Amino acid sequence: MQVGIRSLRTRQADVEDSRARGNDIVTVVEYRRRGTARILQHLPRNEPVYVSIDIDVLDLSLVPGCASAEVNGFAYEELREALFAVARHAEVVGFDLVEVNPMLDVASENTSLIAAQLIMEFLGRVVDHAGYRRRHPAPRERRVRPR
Repeated sequence: MQVGIRSLRTRQADVEDSRARGNDIVTVVEYRRRGTARILQHLPRNEPVYVSIDIDVLDLSLVPGCASAEVNGFAYEELREALFAVARHAEVVGFDLVEVNPMLDVASENTSLIAAQLIMEFLGRVVDHAGYRRRHPAPRERRVRPR
């Protein structure tokens, strides 16, 4: 599934090829119209998923440290909402975040900070999933008997 597609550089042939390979494509416009339901309807509940986050899904104004950023991308809250919904719905077994280029980032490091914040918040939701907790149980407390 590809979420947040909006590029003028995306050729129709590429979209058709992706769909022919079984991918579902959710544009920014579709997401804004139907929300997380559009993403979750084809994502099997509680099944393992891998999430790859390309930082240029966010609007150009938010990610100056991304060479391929474009206008009309997600607001931070929209991306956060989508990722949290996926983490509640499916068992995220891994994820990555790509396209952050510190050499292009502004002096305040906005892109790097947004990426780090997103990673921390998403990871916090990933480990809350029951499937993750089953596979990674919390260590039992060791009781020390008084002598």
